[in-house]
Amino acid sequence: MTHLDYPAIRQQISMRQVLDLLAYEPTYRRGHQWRGRCLLTPHAEHPAHARCFCIHLDRKLFYCCACRRGGNHLDLWAAIHHLTLRAATLDLCQRFGIEPIPLRNMQPPKPA
Repeated sequence: MTHLDYPAIRQQISMRQVLDLLAYEPTYRRGHQWRGRCLLTPHAEHPAHARCFCIHLDRKLFYCCACRRGGNHLDLWAAIHHLTLRAATLDLCQRFGIEPIPLRNMQPPKPA
């Protein structure tokens, strides 16, 4: 199994592309910062949580103040679709027509 270069792949896929795939509509937008209902948990329907899900488009990060889950856009895709990070990354690469980037200079494990 080839290891993936996750930082390089994250550079090629934007948070906005992932949110567009999810048809996400925030309730609040201010520049590159969006807020809205959480995509990960059922509490998102409660009116008090209408802006608990914070997204920073430039940094490609999300965080939910209610469920306390966060990460980058690859983590978000993995969590929503109940995939491993590797499977989620490969899925997004396929959807966007990006060749998965293998990790170079991978050190073999040291013997114990």
